Amino acid sequence: MRTFLALLLIAAPLAAQGPHDEEHAKGGAYADRLKDEIRARKMYEKAARASIPPRFRDALNKYKPSDADLAAAWGEFALTDGTPFGALQLAVPAAVAADSLTFFGIVGDSTYFEELPVQHSGGDRFVERSLLLPPRIMRGVFGLARKNEILGLASVAIQQPSDVSRLILSSDVHLLPVAQDPLAPFAFGGTKVVPKPRATFRRSDEVWLFLEMRSAAAPQLTTKLDIEGGPTKFKGAPTPAEATPLKGVPGHYGVGNTVDLSALKPGDYRVRVTLVDAVGKTSVTREASLRIIE
Repeated sequence: MRTFLALLLIAAPLAAQGPHDEEHAKGGAYADRLKDEIRARKMYEKAARASIPPRFRDALNKYKPSDADLAAAWGEFALTDGTPFGALQLAVPAAVAADSLTFFGIVGDSTYFEELPVQHSGGDRFVERSLLLPPRIMRGVFGLARKNEILGLASVAIQQPSDVSRLILSSDVHLLPVAQDPLAPFAFGGTKVVPKPRATFRRSDEVWLFLEMRSAAAPQLTTKLDIEGGPTKFKGAPTPAEATPLKGVPGHYGVGNTVDLSALKPGDYRVRVTLVDAVGKTSVTREASLRIIE
């Protein structure tokens, strides 16, 4: 594995900061961050009280998993004050051309119904949304629609955020042009990590593996990568890994690498990353599905 994420995370805050941010960084940054989080939380709480038209609510209530489900990527995270939130990505069906789509969904008592822009990453198109997480909620059901036409639904299993996030597989990791909102989906210290829909890659793609870690002390990490389940396998050895502090998010770290898939044959795989922290004396394993198509 090759480690480039540290360079991005160091450069990202410089690209995202305004001219006054250096002054704030010396004492006021943490207070400013908390103010931004309070503002963002109020905005997201308001968005979670939308009225869903009966036809759309009925579709959510009757949802059953199927092969026609929208491709969904999901992760649980936390603000610096500990407020839990989820980040959701829904892939737009290939045959649908639109600049924006209606996003709707239910998570516990929270309801969503709003127009969201369709975003692009390479040949992938998707909408994304962050959601505040109520306690003890195990599932969320979401959908996309074009005007009155429901394009598809998806469900995600929800957990409370842990000290190490779910594993994100991506082919698009880039700097954000402006400072991120505290609740921006899949944004980490000014760096955007776009989940790859259905984690489907070509062997020639550069594949990023990314985790966000929360720790009171700077971690000292080693990682081990295993890829198995398909016609070929990869067994890695433990290697040192850098946990890069996320600027503006105290106690949060980014851990990321790129992996070369060119030696693997097309097929379905399981990626397993084992993260060992010598400081915290912890070992955590995160897994994700991976498909290689050519």
